[in-house]
Amino acid sequence: MATKDLLGLYMQQLRDIFAPTIPRDKSLALVDFPDSANCGDHAIWLGEKRLLSELGIPVAYECSAQTYDRDAMAAKIGNGTIMLHGGGNFGDRYPLYHEFRLRVLNDFPQNKVIMFPQQVTFLDNEYLQGTANAVSRHPDVTLFARGLIAKHVLSRYFGDIAHIEMAPDMALMLGPQKRLCDPLYDIVWIARTDQERVGDQTEVAARLASQSAAKLLLPSFPDGVEINIVVKERPPTVCLTDWYSLVFENEDARIAYQRLSFDQRALASLTRGLFVLSLGRVVITDRLHGHIFCLLLGIPHVFLNNDSGKNWDFYETWTRDSPLCRLARNPQEAWSLARNAVPKLKEMSGEEWTWQGADSSAPAPPEANRAGGISW
Repeated sequence: MATKDLLGLYMQQLRDIFAPTIPRDKSLALVDFPDSANCGDHAIWLGEKRLLSELGIPVAYECSAQTYDRDAMAAKIGNGTIMLHGGGNFGDRYPLYHEFRLRVLNDFPQNKVIMFPQQVTFLDNEYLQGTANAVSRHPDVTLFARGLIAKHVLSRYFGDIAHIEMAPDMALMLGPQKRLCDPLYDIVWIARTDQERVGDQTEVAARLASQSAAKLLLPSFPDGVEINIVVKERPPTVCLTDWYSLVFENEDARIAYQRLSFDQRALASLTRGLFVLSLGRVVITDRLHGHIFCLLLGIPHVFLNNDSGKNWDFYETWTRDSPLCRLARNPQEAWSLARNAVPKLKEMSGEEWTWQGADSSAPAPPEANRAGGISW
């Protein structure tokens, strides 16, 4: 299936799923704005806002964990609906986000609560049971899973106390995007630098282990905030970086960013992420939203798993029909696939790329599942 058609299918599916789920006759709050450097989380937020806008449902109150005010929210929504921001942090891997979610449940015991699609990872069974107990005390909770494995976990542990559904990642609501620049590198590699990365062979595979990191200057954007990115590179062959390598040029830039609205901050992060990916003819990534952004941009890419297995769970659930994506078992295989694709990509113009050869879908290596014991 053409990727553009696949995106259109999921955008309509999200409308169809949430239109009858979210009440229209009550006020609504959207909580847990992602005040972080993760471009994917910001894309999810913007996708959520776009969906609500298209459904004609205004947001009466929105907040991050840092700006949350229980009394102010209660005054704005009364007995209205609470939408919990989606993403990849339902569980104890990112406890600050999860604890905030449980706090909201406790503060609003009678309001309808709907969680946008989430990845589920619990590393501790007692914490899992504690979360189930907190949800069980609430009479009207709907939890959306972002993939089949996440749905299995939610159904098993929360199915008797909450409504369990499944939907694609909300960033897909952004729809097709245009490249923000012409490619300057054969390969752009977005590699996790946080606790979800698998192994430490990325720099070796990209032949950048001996290279020093340097700042890559990004162009000016309409928001006026000076944001650049730290990379390792061998122009024009490869540029290796991560979302968390985006940096403010100075303290004035940081202050200017904090003065933006939530939506403006999210857009600032999204546009930088899309720009960095646009720099490559082909992309390698172990970030789920690196994969999703490449689909939105129409960029051929090689997709690696992360350490909880969520990447390939999402791929097998939703996006395996896109011809733009090829799976790789390890960084060395990813490098080989990307390098072999470059000459053909340079000859192409207009038509959508299709990976040649057998699909490399395969069970993730054992080390890629080590952190997902309960979720698997």
